[in-house]
Amino acid sequence: MGEFPFVKVFYYTPLEINAQPLQILKTHRSEYQPALAWFGYVLLASILMLIYAGAFTTTIKAGMVFPDWPLSNGSINPEGWLTNQALFAEHSHRLIGATVGILCIVLVIWLWRRESRGWLRALGWLTLALVILQGGLGGTRVLLNSLSFAMVHGILAQGFLCLVATVALALSPLWHNAHPSRSPAATATGARLRTWGLWITGILFAQLLVAVLMRHLDAGMSIPTFPLTPEGTLVPVTWDAGIFLNFAHRALATVLFVGILAWSWSIVQSPHTSGGSKLLACVTTLILFIQIGLGASIVWTERLAAPTSLHVLNGALLLAATWSLTFLFFKPWIEGIAPAAPRGRSATTQSPLHPSAARA
Repeated sequence: MGEFPFVKVFYYTPLEINAQPLQILKTHRSEYQPALAWFGYVLLASILMLIYAGAFTTTIKAGMVFPDWPLSNGSINPEGWLTNQALFAEHSHRLIGATVGILCIVLVIWLWRRESRGWLRALGWLTLALVILQGGLGGTRVLLNSLSFAMVHGILAQGFLCLVATVALALSPLWHNAHPSRSPAATATGARLRTWGLWITGILFAQLLVAVLMRHLDAGMSIPTFPLTPEGTLVPVTWDAGIFLNFAHRALATVLFVGILAWSWSIVQSPHTSGGSKLLACVTTLILFIQIGLGASIVWTERLAAPTSLHVLNGALLLAATWSLTFLFFKPWIEGIAPAAPRGRSATTQSPLHPSAARA
């Protein structure tokens, strides 16, 4: 009888997981498929378009211009939507969302038929499940006119983007051309950079949660000047909920600015990282600087729709790039590239809890 692969994780001790590839995910490595990879890029780009459309709709407060769902005023082609900005923003958001859903269905079928890596096929199914959930949340937000559902809808969009970015990365030449060294020094460097990346991704996601609260609670201009407060200080003199959210957003941005710069510099300078990871680190740094500039422009333009929506889009792109760079360091852990064993020792030292030891 075959074993369910994810159950195997319970046989391994933490020491074994660090010492050898994670067996629950070890699969045959697939060949690079250009057409499938490009389809992944198209899906990723369409989600970024969807996030921008959603951000623009929220910024101009057009999320409830159609009180019904899934149709818009009872039609897939509502009257006046091409000439009215609010109608155009919301209906375009819905149309792009439907397109993303169709693309996710195609992705699942394509992965199932052509992709040999079981973990990647599983991510395809998860992508489809999340896009269905996300569409349902968006519809519920409209039908109930619920601000809470609107915020959950915005938060889940970031997680969905990261999931699709993971799939697109795994299909890309960056993944297929990455051949990590098996030396102990390279293995230790990869583990350190991977852990660092997980911390930064977690803080960045927390930053985006604060941003979602700011947008939906109209706290974006609670501190109307930048970089200092109206009193000329870095820290506000007076406080309320909106000022707290706004200041938390600025404080987290400072932490992320320093953390991402240091992390990217470590990746670029390391002799044990691939050319692809160095390139992605440079791109991530560029996105970071753009994000800081867009954030400042929101205050300086008194929250115009275009820079505000671009700030949301670029923030999502920064999250996707940071997570993708982090996930790239998981390749040895996922695809069975074990570190070289020290002389006189086996690379697969087993603990008494290992399945094969139990069967002996």
